[in-house]
Amino acid sequence: MKLHPRTSASVLLALLLMLTSALPAGAARWKTLKPVKGGDYEKIVVNDKNDWSYQRLKPGKSMVFDISEIGGGKFRVITRADFGTAKADPAPYTFYMGIDDPDGRLYSRASEPDKDSFNKKSRKHKVGKSRIIEFDTESDAETVYFRVPESAELPVYFRFQRERDEFTGEVDYAAVTPRSYVDAIGISTREIISTYYRIDEDRHLTVELIGPTTLKILGRVIMDMSMRGRIKFRVAVYEDGQLKNTYPLSSRVSTVSTIIDMPDHRPSRGESFFVEVPKGMHRYTFALPDNGFDVMLRFFIPDKHLTRSLDED
Repeated sequence: MKLHPRTSASVLLALLLMLTSALPAGAARWKTLKPVKGGDYEKIVVNDKNDWSYQRLKPGKSMVFDISEIGGGKFRVITRADFGTAKADPAPYTFYMGIDDPDGRLYSRASEPDKDSFNKKSRKHKVGKSRIIEFDTESDAETVYFRVPESAELPVYFRFQRERDEFTGEVDYAAVTPRSYVDAIGISTREIISTYYRIDEDRHLTVELIGPTTLKILGRVIMDMSMRGRIKFRVAVYEDGQLKNTYPLSSRVSTVSTIIDMPDHRPSRGESFFVEVPKGMHRYTFALPDNGFDVMLRFFIPDKHLTRSLDED
């Protein structure tokens, strides 16, 4: 099949921050916040690969986060017990959390040492398995408080995060055209036509973007009439030639969409995933690690990034 390159000024955009070259899907959905008061900054190494920033509180200590400029939204806190370097058995740990309330509510979590994690300062420094609390705040919320009671036996690590706007549905996205591709496919959904681009074996499907911004990708499987039930597939994303991440996806046949000019095939429902791109110009290509299905993609970026240039932060 002959390669037909396409260029578009609107394609020169990009995505948020690069956390690592092999993030699990969805990891960049959350932005880690820093306290305005209290907390000792520490790094936790997970699986000998990624080191994540945490704030550590000793018994009797507290910290404060200012969220007054954020305007509410979805938050989460990841906590871990600090078992230190001594031989550790499973044990509970406790802390207080309050929204605009310094006293807050008492939380107690069971924990045991995580064999795959340790404090970056020392592999012998054991940390507990992570526990997550997710919650929403009103738009007028101003402060989040954390405190470890003086009577607690274990210090606690905290990683406090807010869901990024790009994942909340509050950001308007615009479709963008790839820099090059082999095959464009029309999909009709309730009489509205959308263009998707097939992933080819030679990775000719290329999107060039100026970061930082967020690339939203909608993926569909091209299904023949014999395919039934839920279809699992993976999409590998390469950034400047290096594997950035592989996204596991799952879908079923669409009941409202058809493939134009392919009456013997049907599209699956569109499944979305997000890619985070660092500052500067970057090229993204796409592959199918399993090679079991024929997959097509559609690309979007936030409207506010359509005119981004290389000299912007």
